[in-house]
Amino acid sequence: MKLIYIFTTRVIASYEKEYGISHFRNRGWEIEICDMSPIITPVAYERIKTGVYIGNDIRLFYSKREYKEYIKNMKGEAVFICPDFNRLSTQFLFHNLRKEHLHGFFWLDSPTTTAENYSNKIRKFDMKRILNSIYIRLPHVIQKIPPAGFIIMSMGEEHERLKELAYKNKNTIIKYVPGSNFEQYLQTKNKKGRLIQEKYCVFIDEYIGYHPDIKEIGIVYTQDEIDLYYAELRNFFCYLEKSMGLKVIVALHPRADYSNHPECYKGFRTIRFKTVELVKDCEFAMTHYSDAIAYAVLFHKPCFMIRTTMIKKTSHMIYIMDMIEKQFHMHQVNISSEDYKNLRLQDFLKTDSAFLDECIKRYYYRDYVDENTEIKSLWSQVEECIEEVVKMRSGKVC
Repeated sequence: MKLIYIFTTRVIASYEKEYGISHFRNRGWEIEICDMSPIITPVAYERIKTGVYIGNDIRLFYSKREYKEYIKNMKGEAVFICPDFNRLSTQFLFHNLRKEHLHGFFWLDSPTTTAENYSNKIRKFDMKRILNSIYIRLPHVIQKIPPAGFIIMSMGEEHERLKELAYKNKNTIIKYVPGSNFEQYLQTKNKKGRLIQEKYCVFIDEYIGYHPDIKEIGIVYTQDEIDLYYAELRNFFCYLEKSMGLKVIVALHPRADYSNHPECYKGFRTIRFKTVELVKDCEFAMTHYSDAIAYAVLFHKPCFMIRTTMIKKTSHMIYIMDMIEKQFHMHQVNISSEDYKNLRLQDFLKTDSAFLDECIKRYYYRDYVDENTEIKSLWSQVEECIEEVVKMRSGKVC
């Protein structure tokens, strides 16, 4: 059976594990990967040039007509996984599936960290956002979207809200599984050896200023603001290394391509696609509001959030950071003022194991007991779900 992934942004190398591509390939599935970024997120397509997924099973689409012909010529039974919500800009993806009466369309929910749904925060009023907001509230019949065969939900409480946005009917199977962050934690926790032998702390980068999604959500930074942001980070990292006697390692965002901006972390070691390993062996972690905070929680690592003047101007970032502070009791440190030198950062680097275990159960895995708990692989569970739906829907259309 053929398994077809439809990605709306640039497909990067880490997606092979993050979305179970390697698992299904090893299990004998025929894989095809559709990269729609040239059409839907052209900024991501243009900016991300390194670390992209390379393989004979991936195809870039440069026009809606090309995609329409691809779906029209689809032969045999296929399973579609699209780890994205339907939006006005992606409507044609789902519409063509229904138009050609293809059966076996499935929808995959990508897990997040924060328990609060912040999508309703007003960031910018523009016509594109208003039209999209109207569109996603239209009845699914009008949108002409096929119902999902299954919906994969990570175990955090917030997905009860997301479930209401899914395109489903009475036959849709909804399955709760640990999120991909939890899966990577399970795969890493017992690995021997370290990436970095010396003592270090890790900063979880978020590619701020250059992230391709900023255009989609209406955030605009000037180059002076971006330059100041990275200068403040470098100054703070220098202070940490001198005052605490350890190295600062930057875990680059998976979609970050700093090849055109080498000055951003000049003087500090950067590593890409190894965030979970870096957090596992660090003394403490730092970030803004990354989903990778999950690794700090799962490994019971001290972690605090960094605020800057540039981040403060972006309301949704501050909102998420405030929610994370509330959920995980993580402190925030403003590095735009050198007042941080008067703080006792050691006071921020304490953990409460019992509290973190409760956070794990609440946000990542409801039935988690302890580190020795045997848990079936996330993608093994997804595969079982796919096979169940295919068997149930054999000979039927969406």
